[in-house]
Amino acid sequence: MCCESLMRRTRPPVGEIELDLGRYELRRQGRRVKLEKKPMELLILLVGRREQLVSRKEIVAKLWRSDLFIDTEPNINNIVRKIRTSLGDDSARPRFLETVVGKGYRFIGPVRVIDARYPQTDFASGAMRAVSPEKAGGWSERSSLAVLPLMLLGKPKDDHGVCLGFADALVTRLGNLPGVDVLPTSAVLNVPVEATLSETASRLGVRFVVHGAIQMSKGLWRLSMEMFDTHTQSACFTRKRDLNLNRLSDLEDEISKQIAVALNRPLGPGMVQRRPRYSKDPMAYAEFVRGYRLSSVGDPALLEEAAQHLTNAVTRDPAFSLAHATQHLEAIAELKRALALQNNQPQAYNRLGTILAHIGLLDHAREMYERARPFHPRKAVSHSIVQVYLWNGEYDLAREEILAWRAENPGNKYPIYRAPLLAMMTGDWKEAKILLDEAAQLLTTEPLIVSLQGVFYASTGKEGRALDCLTKACASPKSFGQAHHSYYQFACILALLERREAAFEWLERSVSSGFACWPFFLKDPCLKNLRELPAFEVLVSSLQAKYPDHLGLL
Repeated sequence: MCCESLMRRTRPPVGEIELDLGRYELRRQGRRVKLEKKPMELLILLVGRREQLVSRKEIVAKLWRSDLFIDTEPNINNIVRKIRTSLGDDSARPRFLETVVGKGYRFIGPVRVIDARYPQTDFASGAMRAVSPEKAGGWSERSSLAVLPLMLLGKPKDDHGVCLGFADALVTRLGNLPGVDVLPTSAVLNVPVEATLSETASRLGVRFVVHGAIQMSKGLWRLSMEMFDTHTQSACFTRKRDLNLNRLSDLEDEISKQIAVALNRPLGPGMVQRRPRYSKDPMAYAEFVRGYRLSSVGDPALLEEAAQHLTNAVTRDPAFSLAHATQHLEAIAELKRALALQNNQPQAYNRLGTILAHIGLLDHAREMYERARPFHPRKAVSHSIVQVYLWNGEYDLAREEILAWRAENPGNKYPIYRAPLLAMMTGDWKEAKILLDEAAQLLTTEPLIVSLQGVFYASTGKEGRALDCLTKACASPKSFGQAHHSYYQFACILALLERREAAFEWLERSVSSGFACWPFFLKDPCLKNLRELPAFEVLVSSLQAKYPDHLGLL
């Protein structure tokens, strides 16, 4: 029965039941009856499906996500007993709550519902039957899916990075599925643990939710996984097995394939293989996951602890690509401490602005540069703000800043480099060629200039000359600038030439050495081919999680 029908009921005589959803309370004869959360949630579900059978399986999905490591039978019995007590009902001669032996429960009694606002899924699910993909012929519409971090159950307090890492690995693999939108890991990190699967799906805007748990039992880790379909309100995939921490990759492949089959969109053999993004050192990986999770919480007080975990990861495995740029977190923490002690340090503000720009917090970077302005003799902002303008697409401001910089210091190498870069970003190829030739005369072997020439040639269809520039730049051992900008331009050259795998490796190297400006990655036309890669989305989501907005706050 729909909520509108329930609300059309006239006021019942004294002694009847009132369920006030706006106040989240149950009343008998006008008096509030104390009812705990889970009994109340079950009562709302049963009333919303009045005179219809609600199965025990549906109750489990509503109250606990699933029956993973939970003895649901006695729990449901206890909750039903509490509901009956609050209603003054008798299980032998029920007036309100009827037991359907071996199946579930049905609400049959009179009740007044006040301000009923049930989620649509609570009612729609009653009219649906759980249908397997095989019986339904597959899900033909484009689907959406979220993978939640595993829950850690039992006594162990250290999950060795598995709970989040396993979910992130599934996201990477399942991101290859055709016709399925898989949310990045960063999108699910702050979903409340107590939320039901339907609530989680509604909050994230997805149909399918993959979730699970790990538990230590008799000295062995046990893994349980499930994929929940919010349209049918049922599980369409479940898996329980032992977990070998030394063979996680094999298990991740196995679970990914099984989920893909459940979605009727199997992964091909080549789709499972991917370039390794994780450390083979389990301790380095565990440290990374701890830092990754802490940095996404949104609590500035946890920043230093996150930075320490990430530093530990890099120390143990310097080649660990996902544990990139931890020096940024450490530097931010140090600069914030310095400014808290003495806030009239323009160098600290400018340095902080440069770091924030490099990790994609462009608005906060601009604010830091502006905070340094009052301490400048001419009340001028640092010319370094030009990188904010460039990466944010504010080309008129960037042009003014570059002209002012070159007028003030004609021999400075940075505006010499950024002038042709700006011309290329605005599509003025004739001006770019003139400025590039000028820069090349002044800085003949500089890899930053040589690689920018390569980007120019790749953009204008001269593949051979672009590759020559790439080779020459790679062979140069020194640069006045940070190597990460040269690496980024290597990635641009190869992406423009449709050599996506090599391009993505250079992009990861650019990120790992300090250039992690993900908003620019999302708009730079040079990287258009890379944005089609699931690994690109995962990289961007990891940067969003590692460098959340609150890092830019003083």
